[in-house]
Amino acid sequence: MTASGSAMTGSAAPTTALPAGMKPLGDAPKDMDAAKAKACDAGDGAACVAAAESIAPTGAWRVDLTKEEGDRRAAAAVTWGQRGCELKVGEGCYVAARYDSKNEDALSKQGCDLGYQPACADLAWSLMVAGHTDDEITHGRELLEAACRANIKPFDADADEAGKDCNRAAEDYAENRGKLKKDKAKVAELKQLACEQGMKWDCKCKKDEECTAGAKPDEEWYRFDGYCSQPSTD
Repeated sequence: MTASGSAMTGSAAPTTALPAGMKPLGDAPKDMDAAKAKACDAGDGAACVAAAESIAPTGAWRVDLTKEEGDRRAAAAVTWGQRGCELKVGEGCYVAARYDSKNEDALSKQGCDLGYQPACADLAWSLMVAGHTDDEITHGRELLEAACRANIKPFDADADEAGKDCNRAAEDYAENRGKLKKDKAKVAELKQLACEQGMKWDCKCKKDEECTAGAKPDEEWYRFDGYCSQPSTD
């Protein structure tokens, strides 16, 4: 599995039974992979994650699904994702965090501690906002840069967000923030990584086709002064 592919990173080896005191989750709800749910109840943490992802709503699900259906799927994703997290599979913590706003940071930290880089990225974004200490912001910057370099695509990856972690890290290195100082070399390196990972904005190009490739029908891209750009919305 390449660093740019989807990976069950941060996973412990599957167990053969649930740990003492952990109750089975029971039958899979409608639209969930029943075989994975069954394996989950046998103690396979990776199967718990696969079961959660098989029902998790993605994309514009708050628009595409009724509230009842969206909430049903999200709740199931949290339940089975959290079970994967409890079985020490970092991706399970990530899945649960995506649909549990009240416990998002705690679940992201658990997933990150288990080595799942997209969970580290989510935690980093939370730490790097106003109101956090210099040490927390420093930790967030370190986590985000590591996630950028790992380039693991989570199950709900959106093509529009390609390279976002590298770009955000680059933007942060362009500022003096408390103990953290500007690092122009790091900015350039991380920005280049963002472009290599599929980000278009402000990335070097030789012709318009390099900017329009893969664009959505309602997106307008063009080459300006050797870089991909879009019309101003002002």
